[in-house]
Amino acid sequence: MKSLMLKKLAGNKRKGFSLAEILVALTIIVALSTAAFFGLNHVQNTRKIAQCNQDLDAIAMAITTYEALHKDGTTPTMAQLTGTLTAANAIDNQDHKNILKVSSVDDGGNPKNPWGKAYSIDSTNREITTEDDKSNTYKKGF
Repeated sequence: MKSLMLKKLAGNKRKGFSLAEILVALTIIVALSTAAFFGLNHVQNTRKIAQCNQDLDAIAMAITTYEALHKDGTTPTMAQLTGTLTAANAIDNQDHKNILKVSSVDDGGNPKNPWGKAYSIDSTNREITTEDDKSNTYKKGF
């Protein structure tokens, strides 16, 4: 009787995986992939915010430098800071062309934030502002 049971057990060798085992493995893979995706998305967004803050600091420093060179009380435009000139401000910008260095610029040479939107200078409130793709506003005073 004992040898008959051993023969029966030896004859029931499975080949491959059951459907339940495959589904469990797929569920684990999907869960890990989802967690990795959201983790990387958070890291990428944090990097964009840090880059935006660095750009805001660079623009504020460029404005301060411009104002130190021009003691007439005017706030510069982005074109004056980046060296992208029109005929009207070309002579004015000779001494300090390209004092602003940021991470990315559009085709016209104007700085754009990591989400592809423009920075704007508000001379009344003395701050630089920009928005991300979710309409969150980032500001820096100068």
